[in-house]
Amino acid sequence: MKGECPNPRPDCKYAELGGCFSDTHHLFYPRRDYRRPTERDFRELPETKEQLCRAEHDERHATELPPTKPSSAEMLGAIATYSASQRRAS
Repeated sequence: MKGECPNPRPDCKYAELGGCFSDTHHLFYPRRDYRRPTERDFRELPETKEQLCRAEHDERHATELPPTKPSSAEMLGAIATYSASQRRAS
């Protein structure tokens, strides 16, 4: 999801291309490692995503190693916890 940059900087490389912006950073990456339905569902949980300045997003991917991929059991547990919280909220 593209949105307004939470930390606009005049030196942002995107400023000259129409303005600094934010987009969704998935805390578990790269996407190609999360292809199965359960893995995709896990990666799309609200707690595994954040809105991030696109320049900062680029920097993270250039300088940080991806996190260790959680086990299937851990992913299923996170999905179940989220689903239960949604049922309680409705």
